Amino acid sequence: MKQITVALDGLNFSACAVKYAALLASSAKTNLTGIFLDDVVNHNYSIYDLLDDEGVSENKFKALNEKEEEKRKGSVKEFEKICRQANIKCLVRHDRNVALQELLKESIYTDLIILDRKETFFQSGKKNPGAFLKGFLADSECPVFIVPASFRAFDKLIFLYDGSPPSVRAVKAFGYLLNTFCHLPLEVVTVKQSADYPDLSGKYLMREWIKKYFAHAVYTTLSGDSESTIVKYVKTQKNDTLFILGARHRGTLSYWFRESMADVLIQKVQAPLFVVRY
Repeated sequence: MKQITVALDGLNFSACAVKYAALLASSAKTNLTGIFLDDVVNHNYSIYDLLDDEGVSENKFKALNEKEEEKRKGSVKEFEKICRQANIKCLVRHDRNVALQELLKESIYTDLIILDRKETFFQSGKKNPGAFLKGFLADSECPVFIVPASFRAFDKLIFLYDGSPPSVRAVKAFGYLLNTFCHLPLEVVTVKQSADYPDLSGKYLMREWIKKYFAHAVYTTLSGDSESTIVKYVKTQKNDTLFILGARHRGTLSYWFRESMADVLIQKVQAPLFVVRY
């Protein structure tokens, strides 16, 4: 892998996202690009913070903008500091247009994008994942690495396999892009809802492929409703596990899920996710 990008909000800096990004870049022996999505309409202050007895105060407006600019500069310095500590080279880029549109454009020209699961870029709403992350996962043109609230280096991989070609695409993308982690133990987890559902007729071909890329792989088949069974199972895993899975494109029906399993895991599990859209 040659191009790794971490998406950051200079006003709400995610050191955790940068630490995971630095880990991946260091392992791949490549540089790290930090894209600061400084959407010009996004601010930490509200219109009420600008008011005085005479209405909107130009002095308050100027002072608050200067304060935010200093915070953005501090975030860049913190990003560069983490990269120095990880002994990797970094590149900083700023985008001041609409954050979601800019990041989707970035996804066309990079191998992997790292995002904090709580990143909103000031879009309203308290749901997790928020509108920004859901919108990005639905249309991203590259795999996405979603980080939890705190950093822990992962030492185990779990691949959620539903028998579909798109789910296999996720583990193939991981094997191609993050092959320096293929020495870690891999568990392939499938939920069997009935004798012939999902269709696992390609499982032997999939196993042959996995043998060529992963040093240690085991296979676990669970029974029951797919969504609740997977959530219950993954909650038994430690937070130093990385989950590999596919996420639906807008309007695409999943073999298993009405809601994207990526969305469910973002809500339920405090562990990193490697997600490939299909």
